[in-house]
Amino acid sequence: MNELTYLLIFVTALGDDLTYLVATFSLLILRRDVGIKIFTPILITMAVNQIVKYAFNVPRPPNANEIISYMPGYIRLLVGGEGPSLPSGHTQVTATFWGTLALIIRNTPSYLMAVLMPLIIAYSRVALGLHTVMDVLIALVLGYLIPVAYWLTANKLRSVYKPVIKLVVVPSVALLLLLSNTLKCINLAVIAGLMTTAAVIGDLCSRRSSNLMGVVSLISSLTLMGLTYLAVEVYRPSNYLMHVIYAYLASTMLSLIALKYLPLKLKVLGKCSGVG
Repeated sequence: MNELTYLLIFVTALGDDLTYLVATFSLLILRRDVGIKIFTPILITMAVNQIVKYAFNVPRPPNANEIISYMPGYIRLLVGGEGPSLPSGHTQVTATFWGTLALIIRNTPSYLMAVLMPLIIAYSRVALGLHTVMDVLIALVLGYLIPVAYWLTANKLRSVYKPVIKLVVVPSVALLLLLSNTLKCINLAVIAGLMTTAAVIGDLCSRRSSNLMGVVSLISSLTLMGLTYLAVEVYRPSNYLMHVIYAYLASTMLSLIALKYLPLKLKVLGKCSGVG
């Protein structure tokens, strides 16, 4: 592989789901007001991406497997290139993350990043032969559509917070678990667990605490996120339904510890006044 290929690999790795989960977890600990507004759109776009991928099961471009076979395992984890092709997950989650951030910040640099970053990631996916142009175009449409749709309804949803948990989150999680088992996509079970956590932590706000406690909480949270990945990947029950249930429970419990109980214990987060 030449120098340009290595550069493309580095660029495309920036668009991986794990990269944006790390970024979102970091915001949830250090800038709760921003992180909580990004967490749900990111989870929705990840879920939609996986459902579309496994429902249509479009194969990768012919040389995709050959390209990733030369990469070390830890690089392959971030580059992806395995499983169905349509739509591009890297492109879609990048568009959702930066699109949501632009809707929150609303300044020229954020708008530029919301346009440039998804296009750069999309180009890297096609240039590396891991996706077709159609894959990334559909991903861009979905990636931008989800944060806009969420943003238009977010304020209304927050005003009826508890009813929304009962009427939206619970059936959404149940549907994701059903689809995880039906489509044989374990990632949907993990997303369902994170979505459960997102519903539970909505009444927490940042508190004034030492920078040290914030850093300790962040490192601990990211470590637990890594343990969630290992827990799902290393232990795989032979019965797939049991694997789905196990993945859901593991991601729910570990993410709740990482994003609620640990930050509360370290006094990085606290209950928001007026939320009930």
